[in-house]
Amino acid sequence: MATRTNEDVILPSFTCRTTFNSLLFCSVNEMDDIRLSSSRILILLYQQKSLHDIGSSNCKKDVQEYEKLFYLWFDLAIKLIDSPKASDMEGGADLMNILLEIRPEKVFYVPKSLKFEQDDAVDSQRYHEQIINDLLLKIEKQFAIAQQNILYSSYKQPIAGSIIALTHCLVDCCRVKADLSSSFVFRTISILESLYSRLVVFALDSLAESSGGKSLIARHGHGSVQCNDDVLSLESVCVETVISELDKQDHSSLHQFVLSFLWHIMKTCCWSAAKLIQQYSAEITDEHFKSFLIHTVITVLLRTRHKGAMESAQEALGVMTQCAFIKPNSLRGDEQRIKIVEDQLYDILNKLESTVHEHRISTTRRSAGYAMLFTSVCSNIQGRHSFIREIIIEKLLKIATVKVERVQDFDESSDLPSTLSLHILHSLVQCSKLNSFFETRLSIVAIVCLQCFSSKIWSIRNAALQLFGAIVPKILGQKKVKEDSSVFNSITAGEFCSKNTSLICYILKILSICCESSQKTLKSNYSEREAEFTFSYLGHKCPILNN
Repeated sequence: MATRTNEDVILPSFTCRTTFNSLLFCSVNEMDDIRLSSSRILILLYQQKSLHDIGSSNCKKDVQEYEKLFYLWFDLAIKLIDSPKASDMEGGADLMNILLEIRPEKVFYVPKSLKFEQDDAVDSQRYHEQIINDLLLKIEKQFAIAQQNILYSSYKQPIAGSIIALTHCLVDCCRVKADLSSSFVFRTISILESLYSRLVVFALDSLAESSGGKSLIARHGHGSVQCNDDVLSLESVCVETVISELDKQDHSSLHQFVLSFLWHIMKTCCWSAAKLIQQYSAEITDEHFKSFLIHTVITVLLRTRHKGAMESAQEALGVMTQCAFIKPNSLRGDEQRIKIVEDQLYDILNKLESTVHEHRISTTRRSAGYAMLFTSVCSNIQGRHSFIREIIIEKLLKIATVKVERVQDFDESSDLPSTLSLHILHSLVQCSKLNSFFETRLSIVAIVCLQCFSSKIWSIRNAALQLFGAIVPKILGQKKVKEDSSVFNSITAGEFCSKNTSLICYILKILSICCESSQKTLKSNYSEREAEFTFSYLGHKCPILNN
């Protein structure tokens, strides 16, 4: 009796149409884990040649049947990519990636929405390059529509889905990557570098109009869409019908619809830029890296107030920083790209310092993107470049101690540089990757906090108190347990004094000034307030010090 191999067992079940459809249905599921599992199963079975030879099968009927299935699923992928729902976009992009990965050798499907010039000489390389070119063209045309009618674009032609699909093709699909030449990749990245910067500016400018009291719906919602050779032809889609349907909906829900469309553009541009730099580090030039860094990622971090977009940009910045500081076959990293990152940080700090007497910066609570930017970069600095982190901390501490002479100099609609720097330091102190770095610098940060307690501006005192609350548990050696004020969760007074000599000297200085001012019945320039904050907080956190 013949022995059955694993391939003999898998082949009949996989070539079953029901099983094939079920796996593809799972690949567009809303749950990420289900999509990932089904994708791995399909690709694994393809690699075991369960589907590899379908295109050259002797049975013409089987070949035609599976070609038809691929065409139907590819059409579905395109439709899902153009869905305004985020999970549908991601599902459609994943589905396209899977279909390109497990595509039978002689099946070259061309979706109707992509203008593919197919002839008898088509091969795998040309097919994959044309798919990418068509996706690029699709994004450009969707962008053109968005500039004319943002409401229609957010409902019927969202850009984010096409960006995700294109990125998957360039980064995740092994068969596509194997067919792409270095020159083709370079040209594609050059196009995307310019395209992403324009998309980010468009999204941010549109959001700025909205925050300024202008309605995005009133400004862009009823523009006509041109249908010519330069702009995407809508063919069977009637724009007027779509707009009339949208007009029946509540105005606030439409506004939220457009905002979601813009936020998704920023998130996907940052995500895609990081993916491309990570995958094609050799093909990407320093100019490409600089443009992706400044005009896409940092621009989103410093200009938007949407948490999801900022977190996506922060994650992208972390990946880009790692790629700069960790270069293959080099212990020093990529010096040119490190210099680009370093210059950008210093430039932001210099601008932040210059705002003390020139102009103000308006941002969200706790410095928003500024804190995320510095935390993401500082936590990924490695090796001999640690001096960059030291310079950043030194400048932030210097900015934090700049005093505002008059309360009238403070504008409640903006943030003072001192407040911003304190919030940035708060974010850096709470980053677990920087625990060892701050271990010997906590006393210096604590002294700055005590100095800021005497500020006349509430926002500075509040930011200093938040930072002080973050470093005191670290100074006292506390761990995250149920009773954080227990004796067993604190260090002794002697240990506290030996580890924080500079802080103790400063506290004694405050006390001496308080004593002198008390004897002379003179005001002590808010030193009493510093002492009150210090001992009340330390006494609460470390009962041993009360003795």
